[in-house]
Amino acid sequence: MKNSKINQKIIDLWAKYFKPTSDVKVPMFYDTPKKGGILFIGMNPAYNQREVDKLVKESSIFSMKEMKELYNYSSFIKNKDKSQRVDFLIDREEYWIEKYPFFKQMKKIASDNKTFFQHLDLFFFKETKQNELLKKIIEKETKDYITFNDFGKDQLKLFKEIINQHAPKLIVVANAKASQIFKQEFADSLEWNEKRGYHLFKNNTPIFFSGMLSGQRALDVHSRERFEWQIRQIVNPLH
Repeated sequence: MKNSKINQKIIDLWAKYFKPTSDVKVPMFYDTPKKGGILFIGMNPAYNQREVDKLVKESSIFSMKEMKELYNYSSFIKNKDKSQRVDFLIDREEYWIEKYPFFKQMKKIASDNKTFFQHLDLFFFKETKQNELLKKIIEKETKDYITFNDFGKDQLKLFKEIINQHAPKLIVVANAKASQIFKQEFADSLEWNEKRGYHLFKNNTPIFFSGMLSGQRALDVHSRERFEWQIRQIVNPLH
């Protein structure tokens, strides 16, 4: 199994909270990270049925029935070789990243800087509507602090293990709510650098907090231009 230690923990996490017959999708699994590049962080993996239908028609890799089975948790549990299924799901996610419009701006930013990008989510639960996800993981929220339930806490704990595997040149948290949560959960590991105009994560990795890069809530074109300029100064600085 790719990245076996982490992905086994993700499997165990789902087994802790869901019955084998639960009508939920499999969680997000992750490949072994590459060193360098840009690491983008979002809230959670979406499962936009309309986009999935479109990609299925374009790719001809799966029928809709096969796609439903692939992402169905109860089907995953019945599978005798879970390691093989995890690796297959990881390969499929790479295909979706290549084709799914959500990642278009991330690919462009990486390409413009002659590097690659990787993507993580704070939570592993597949849900298109962010508010629906928040109902599943938040116990209480005030203006200044979010208290997570056990399901949310366990996912964040595992996310912290996953991000420790990475050694990117730059991190971008590309979601306003994810930025709020990240700042709260990693407060002791973040330091604002007044001279440079951005945070440093764990003393040395530049990290930017941003809204979404695509979709209805995306940054406006002018804000994105300034944002991309800042990224170039770090990843591919002028000499």
